[in-house]
Amino acid sequence: MKYTAIIILFIVLSAITFESEAQTVDLWKLNLITPSLEFEKSLSPKITLAQKAGITYSGSHPPLTEPSISTGLLLQLAPFYDIQARRYYNFEKRKAKGKSIENNNGNYLTLRAQYVGPEITASFVRYSPHTFKIGPHWGLQRNEGVIQYYFNIGPAYIFDDIGNSAIWPIEFEFRLGWLLKKKNRGTL
Repeated sequence: MKYTAIIILFIVLSAITFESEAQTVDLWKLNLITPSLEFEKSLSPKITLAQKAGITYSGSHPPLTEPSISTGLLLQLAPFYDIQARRYYNFEKRKAKGKSIENNNGNYLTLRAQYVGPEITASFVRYSPHTFKIGPHWGLQRNEGVIQYYFNIGPAYIFDDIGNSAIWPIEFEFRLGWLLKKKNRGTL
């Protein structure tokens, strides 16, 4: 948990010390691949807080699930809530190359936390119906008109509410969807 505190401190200090003329904006998104509604709130010129809720597909994490006799694909469908503190770091570089930073087009570092609730359906059994993940990730976000996508990758600490846990060395997230509404702040 001390590493989580260090990462949060880094994000807060980054918001204070690295101001620029580039501005993040508030965005509403509807994600398609894992159906969810997302709101990305601008907190400073380079920091946003992205929150989303919906239905996710996820795999089995062996330390948190019963051994399976199935040799097939181990997947579950379950409700989720995800929150990310994002720090965009390459707005100036993108602008210098003539690339767009509109609608938070850029690369970012994020601290990601996720809750996955009781499954709707699954091909395996979890020890607990409540799973949590937290970890630092690197990501990028792009959009073409109203079509928006982003990708995150990084390690995660995964645990449940009865004490089972594991380190997942590489976890990734890909979202594809639509920008529903943006709130302009500042000049892009």
